[in-house]
Amino acid sequence: MFHILEASDLAPAILAAYLDDFLCLPLLLSAILLLQQRFIVHNVEFSLPPAQVVFSLIYISILFEIILPNFSEKFNADPFDFFAYAAGALLFYFFINKNLLPATRSI
Repeated sequence: MFHILEASDLAPAILAAYLDDFLCLPLLLSAILLLQQRFIVHNVEFSLPPAQVVFSLIYISILFEIILPNFSEKFNADPFDFFAYAAGALLFYFFINKNLLPATRSI
């Protein structure tokens, strides 16, 4: 839906520039958390440690802001993207990093 607004120039410029970067880590880390809870640690109470969230932030920042812009013109290096990634990592860590599976289901 947002991409339709973005294509029609109805989206605010700041959202058009940084929403994808902001949502990147919450979506990615949620998938990682769910997979770890279900298949690796077999514990729905498991949450990602701060070091893993910080590592993911650094990895994604280096990959998308340093490495990929050197190999493809599809990617552009924007230092402000780091702040969007960091805000998304904080959102994930404080509000999402918990039980993602239904409480009644045991593994």
